[in-house]
Amino acid sequence: MWRLDISHRTTILTAVRNTVAHTTNVVYYETPDSGHVKAEKFDYAIVVVGKHSYAEGRSVVIEPYVARIDELVAAWLPGTEGQGVTDVLFGDYGSPGS
Repeated sequence: MWRLDISHRTTILTAVRNTVAHTTNVVYYETPDSGHVKAEKFDYAIVVVGKHSYAEGRSVVIEPYVARIDELVAAWLPGTEGQGVTDVLFGDYGSPGS
């Protein structure tokens, strides 16, 4: 039986930390509320919204937030390598929609 080995994966958070300068302060909140956003003075915010495996057919509603988003990367089934997402976010590789 074939089995996917995901023990050697890079999360998007780890990939961001690996990509930015070592002097960059990366702040992580798993479930931030509006208080976190108002209290901090961020230069940028990366928001990752996802679902558990095998729930990909269910929609994710982002339309109410689109007007406040400067850039959006939509990656369906991005796999287990978060570096691929940050490569597009930070401009190391283009995306088909860019």
